[in-house]
Amino acid sequence: MTSSGSVDFDMTQNEIINDALVHIGAIAAGETPSAEDSTFAVRQLNRMVKAWQATGAHLWTRREAIMFLSLSQGRYTLGPNSTDHAAELDDAAFTTLASGAASGASSVTVGSVTNIATSDHIGVVLDDATIDWFTVSSIASTTITLSGTLSGAAASGNAVFAYTTRINRPLRVIAAQRRDTSDNDTPIRIISNEEYQRLPNKTQTGKPNEVYYSSEIPDGFLHVWSEPETSADRLLLTCLFPLEDFDATANTSDFPQEWLDALTWNLAKQLMPGYGVPSDIRAEIRANAKEALDAALAWDVEETSTFFAPAEY
Repeated sequence: MTSSGSVDFDMTQNEIINDALVHIGAIAAGETPSAEDSTFAVRQLNRMVKAWQATGAHLWTRREAIMFLSLSQGRYTLGPNSTDHAAELDDAAFTTLASGAASGASSVTVGSVTNIATSDHIGVVLDDATIDWFTVSSIASTTITLSGTLSGAAASGNAVFAYTTRINRPLRVIAAQRRDTSDNDTPIRIISNEEYQRLPNKTQTGKPNEVYYSSEIPDGFLHVWSEPETSADRLLLTCLFPLEDFDATANTSDFPQEWLDALTWNLAKQLMPGYGVPSDIRAEIRANAKEALDAALAWDVEETSTFFAPAEY
């Protein structure tokens, strides 16, 4: 026999729902559920997925983000509604000015336009260590036309940042580094709300070395201390991001393949109370759901070394 050579198996929202409804006996294999049954099942599926976010174990939602600092600004909003600037690392570009730009300039010439596109957000660090943000109106060779004009002068070699899309609200920030214009990283300590509130001077200016993240709704807030002394540095954040919704029948899940069994059997468990499933079938479905979820969670852990040392007295 010859194997397929394919490893891209996935299931759509409708396929997960139909399989779950078959498991509980609401429909037969091959039947199409009613619109009411599908609507109810989609709601249950999204509720279940959002509840699973609370486990914090989803390694594939752990991604790197870049937050762009502003001179003397200590609090930043993280989320799609923010007026502050943060993007996923793969979405961000960094370059420098190839020549100086005067105050009032509406275009800049940069060393590289790699990963910069029309309509991207673009920030230019000025000589006074502040940053001006625009969108990219057009690009001709290495000259970028801005959506506005610079509020101050910017010398050759000053940092220029660009990105396309603001990040979603992180559920958590689990690690942070300060990255300078030479791409050197310095670890930053993540502190609690209590530790942040105890800081005596929250407007102290310097190199940021501590952050506190508050995951509020609709956007989160990252508190930075000390307040940045320059807009040329930025923060590299390791974040846990929300799992994506099921919004359309053809949507596939925001889960790796090893979670498909857990999704299907646990949705069946969610649906049981509304369909009068006999007790013996309920017990079987609960057992299958637990087994599938336990297997997925056991796989969804990071392999790291563990070190033991004697206690200090």
